[in-house]
Amino acid sequence: MGRPRRLRALMVAAALAACGAPEPTQLADCAGLPDAAAQEACRYRFIEPLLDDPSALDAALATIDDPGSRDLVLLRLAIADPRRAAGLCRRVTTEGAQARCRQVLGRPHLQSTRRPPEPQAPPP
Repeated sequence: MGRPRRLRALMVAAALAACGAPEPTQLADCAGLPDAAAQEACRYRFIEPLLDDPSALDAALATIDDPGSRDLVLLRLAIADPRRAAGLCRRVTTEGAQARCRQVLGRPHLQSTRRPPEPQAPPP
């Protein structure tokens, strides 16, 4: 797990502890969190690791009844991994998410692989 992902997980856990809510142990538990932002962060935290497993990703997304919540997860995944954005954005259904996906897809430079830095001459 990378540093930013680990930091996000710790922040969610701290926020849940401050609210007195138990930390969810599975995706279905996210719906029981007290506020919408915590629910969305929780869903993303469980679904993001499934990005490399299309059938597990499909199954997890199917458990989210609200199209807006499902689209928010897809949009966040597209932003986090622009190389997969086109495939993820094809799945969004709400107008707001479709507009946001057009913005993400309109930045093709984010989808390319970074070039390694050019070697620099040592200082004299």
